[in-house]
Amino acid sequence: MGQRRFRNAGGIPSASDGMIEEPLEDYLSELRDAIVGGCAFGGSCRPNHFLINEYRPMSGISRHKDGPLYGGRVAILSLQSTCTLEFSPDKSSSRDEVTGVFLEPRSVLVFEGEAYWNWWHEICSRDHDIIDESLANIHLLPAHYQIGSKIVRKTRISLTLREVSNIQDPDRKFVTSTAEEEYMRKSR
Repeated sequence: MGQRRFRNAGGIPSASDGMIEEPLEDYLSELRDAIVGGCAFGGSCRPNHFLINEYRPMSGISRHKDGPLYGGRVAILSLQSTCTLEFSPDKSSSRDEVTGVFLEPRSVLVFEGEAYWNWWHEICSRDHDIIDESLANIHLLPAHYQIGSKIVRKTRISLTLREVSNIQDPDRKFVTSTAEEEYMRKSR
């Protein structure tokens, strides 16, 4: 599988120690405010973390759940290329149990609740996607996407916006060795 490249903005979350919050760059603060203003997040939720990913053709991310480290809502902004994000009811689901969402450049996908807590999601490592009936949003796609169309992937950038609620005290001087190792690994 091709590897995605990524970077964290807002801090590096740690399941064991929380996140030392860092200020977002101005353009990311503005983007967050636009996404929040578009009603992607409501109530007291204040997203404070971006995961910025680069997916080249033939790269993806394996089936996973985001889990309790983050609040139960996520917004994903897709840029530059299309791809299909696939949802499945369990980690070992067969292909006929998978539901896809076709992501176009400049689209924002928001999911929460059942989709966030109970369904697995992945981006399969391939160089194209096929438009078919397994896409939950097929009825929303422009007419030029026909059933059976092969859509070639290009390099895609995604910005995944979430809320990390377990924030460390910024004056804390000591962290566990596990947290330090995780920080060093993720900051490379």
